[in-house]
Amino acid sequence: MYATAQDIIDRYTLNELIIAADFNGDGAYDTVPVEKALFDASVEIDGWLLHCYDVPIALPLTGKFTQLTAICVDIACYRLGFNVQKSTEKKDEFYKGALARLGMLCPKAKQIMNGKVEDLGATGKARIVGAGRVFSRNSLKDSF
Repeated sequence: MYATAQDIIDRYTLNELIIAADFNGDGAYDTVPVEKALFDASVEIDGWLLHCYDVPIALPLTGKFTQLTAICVDIACYRLGFNVQKSTEKKDEFYKGALARLGMLCPKAKQIMNGKVEDLGATGKARIVGAGRVFSRNSLKDSF
């Protein structure tokens, strides 16, 4: 994973993490949903970066990848409904900002996410290859 719960605390404070992730009301953040959000954020990051780099990016994060921790924190916090005291527009802005930073790290992924896949192949065309048809009327006629 590219971030930890401590990274969230360092960036936004323990109080903010408790507000967002104290689902059982005991006054402490629940580690399972926080870890799940961080894992999901890391997977989302890898989904962007796999178009340009070998993922996961090896730790320690250096050079242009030093911002991955902040990106991971912002995506995880967005997934947790982080900082419920701020407007939804502000939370969306942080999330979109994180995605924009990922797009700068891997411009090819940004093209793909925007539906512009024409530059991916040597011929300039995208090609989808499948395993063939699995179900047909003939193969299912005896099933009902």
